[in-house]
Amino acid sequence: MDSRNCSLLGTAALSGGTASLALSTLAVGTHTLTASYLGNGNYQASSASTSLTIAKRDSTTSLSANPTNGALGQTAALTATVSGSSPTGQVRFSEGATVLGTANLSSGVRSHPSTWATATTTARARVAPR
Repeated sequence: MDSRNCSLLGTAALSGGTASLALSTLAVGTHTLTASYLGNGNYQASSASTSLTIAKRDSTTSLSANPTNGALGQTAALTATVSGSSPTGQVRFSEGATVLGTANLSSGVRSHPSTWATATTTARARVAPR
């Protein structure tokens, strides 16, 4: 059980004094988990707790512009690619402190049209988790 919200995470058969349960559904954060033996005709019930911390997954963001050189006023496509294990959320496109736009990720990739405002433009993409 996750004692933070007292929900049953699953059951497992006891074999040779051991029971195992594989979990992949816990959210990011620290969880206090409890295993409770219900007892039988020969043994009293007992329980034990442990702490398990689930961390955020790693991600890497790359950014490309097409075209990489443009004329003043020409539209360029900025494409951010976020790698990881099925990343979701939003990508924010910016030039310095100026936000150019925000877009939802679709299969780890998101594009944003931008107009060249200066002869040389440096854009950044930031990922905001959902």
